[in-house]
Amino acid sequence: MIKDVHINCFRGIKHLTLEQLGQVNLLLGCNNCGKSSVLDALFLISGAANPLLNIRINSLRNYDRIEPDDLLLNYYNLDSSVPINIAADMKDGLSSRELSIRPLLAQKEVVNMTDMVKTSPSNQETSANYGFVFDYRLTTNGEKKAYESSLIVTPEGREKREAQVYPASGYKEQIVAQYVSPNYDLRESVKILDEILKNKEEHHIVEILQQVEPRIKDIMLGEKAVMVDVGLSQRVPINIMGDGIRKILAVIVTLFKSKDGIVLIDEIDNGIHYKSIPILWSAVLSMAKKNNVQVFVSTHNADSLIGLERILSGGQQDMRDKTITYTLRRLENEDLKAFRYDFEKFNYVINQEIEIR
Repeated sequence: MIKDVHINCFRGIKHLTLEQLGQVNLLLGCNNCGKSSVLDALFLISGAANPLLNIRINSLRNYDRIEPDDLLLNYYNLDSSVPINIAADMKDGLSSRELSIRPLLAQKEVVNMTDMVKTSPSNQETSANYGFVFDYRLTTNGEKKAYESSLIVTPEGREKREAQVYPASGYKEQIVAQYVSPNYDLRESVKILDEILKNKEEHHIVEILQQVEPRIKDIMLGEKAVMVDVGLSQRVPINIMGDGIRKILAVIVTLFKSKDGIVLIDEIDNGIHYKSIPILWSAVLSMAKKNNVQVFVSTHNADSLIGLERILSGGQQDMRDKTITYTLRRLENEDLKAFRYDFEKFNYVINQEIEIR
């Protein structure tokens, strides 16, 4: 698990440090303050040898372009002369990891002369590939190792744009990290659910879903959809039961299959009725504890904070010291500052109705 994380020159974050992270971490703050960017940075550092993630984090927000200018979007103030730097110290006190992302420009390209003579010439033609390089440094038990991986995109002018990934030689990522975005794709949950069903572990999922919809008796995979038995003459697709229950399904199956890993959830309560929020938090805390998962969640919903406080004050008291809340505030010098709330402080501000979002 990650103990501290330091983020520099990533998107709108000039400098930010989150210290003394818990097992379950809640990120608060106004719109566009950097909550999602923090989750994205954590995703990058958890898979620091995989340069494809630098594009995947944009696709999570339905942005799939990979033109040269698009690769600047993750640099602070669009300035790629200053590399992105993300560093994490682990809770074991013996290991750390650091990632720097720098641009890769003007690499040689093999030119197809046959194609060239068939097209009208322009002084704007280019024969340069572009992309970026991941410089990754890992420290384990005092032993330091460095790795490099890269992603290179074919230049403008070709009929088909492709990204080539050159992975780090001799490195295999040990951390399993999963990301549940506001635009989550239920098909990803289907893949995980298929494995759960094969292992006959679906009763864990059904028990949680029953707290939201008591009519659900079991769950299975149909040819094209997740099907549930709600006591009718035939099973029905879970898609017709509303976005909230689909979101809960996506969260709980991801947590269930991320043992000893990291799960990042952006806007956890999006589409969920306030009465179901405590049920969701109870499931998150229980599965994080059971499967040793470190969880990072963003929200700006007051009902979500109240629901979390209610669960921590009730049946999940053993997770109080492991659940930390951070409020992000932008300073005058454009740095971000994280204000940390342990349970005692969190409990106080919620019960006194003090605004911390």
